[in-house]
Amino acid sequence: MEATLYRTYVTGLWIVPNNAKRSPEHYFSCLPATFALLRRSHVIFYHDDVTVLEKALALAAEHEVLLEPIRAPLQSLACWGWAERFVDACAAMRLDEFNQTKSYAGEKGVVHFWRDLQQGGRESYISMLAIWLSKVPLVAAVGRRQNKESLAWIDASIARVNGERENWNFPRMDGEPGCISHYGNDMRFLGRRLPLSAGYLEGDSQAWQALEALYFDMLPKAARMPYGHDEETVLAQCVAEAPELFHCIGQPLPPWTRSLSQLRSRIFSQLAV
Repeated sequence: MEATLYRTYVTGLWIVPNNAKRSPEHYFSCLPATFALLRRSHVIFYHDDVTVLEKALALAAEHEVLLEPIRAPLQSLACWGWAERFVDACAAMRLDEFNQTKSYAGEKGVVHFWRDLQQGGRESYISMLAIWLSKVPLVAAVGRRQNKESLAWIDASIARVNGERENWNFPRMDGEPGCISHYGNDMRFLGRRLPLSAGYLEGDSQAWQALEALYFDMLPKAARMPYGHDEETVLAQCVAEAPELFHCIGQPLPPWTRSLSQLRSRIFSQLAV
């Protein structure tokens, strides 16, 4: 069964200088497989770069994607101001008072402090956080304009996890009415595994409006903590506050079971071309 136009996907790609997490080549290498997943779908694509737009338009034509490009400079994103506050909160951890540890045990705040703040620098980290934190309001805004039965945020590089989690082929997954469907996460917040990965979030327009209201209630609380929060730690608190609003559709696969699943995903990508 192929993707259909009943679901609208929202995504974006901004190339951030000094991005310590991913190189521009990483995003561009993932785009073809991502668009293969989106074949014959409606995609709202945010960007602020002509080269990025040209690549997206070419892939959309190749995979019969109805692409709706929207130019959005980073500083115009809804959570740019929150990103600045979150970076200040991360810096307040002051982990560099001690020597850097060799392993972070998947702890979100520690990863963000050493990788994104210390290695990437404040300006790069603000830009990345603005993107991450703005996922929810970007999709909720679409839901206010268009009453949709299925709206999904997807990371532009979502194909990087093809075959690495249960039910990874998300176009084949139906949503749960009134809920935000999502995958599980291997990262941790204060030592506990996070309940949600924000690379794929799907729900109807009403669910997105409910999530946005709850999400903006959580942002100021997170900003007051001396911790390296991001959208996934904020959403984790949303899950704790309103578990009935969320529906998990798959967990990350253990490393020893991923090889066969990844092989199947590669075959899917080749057949989708």
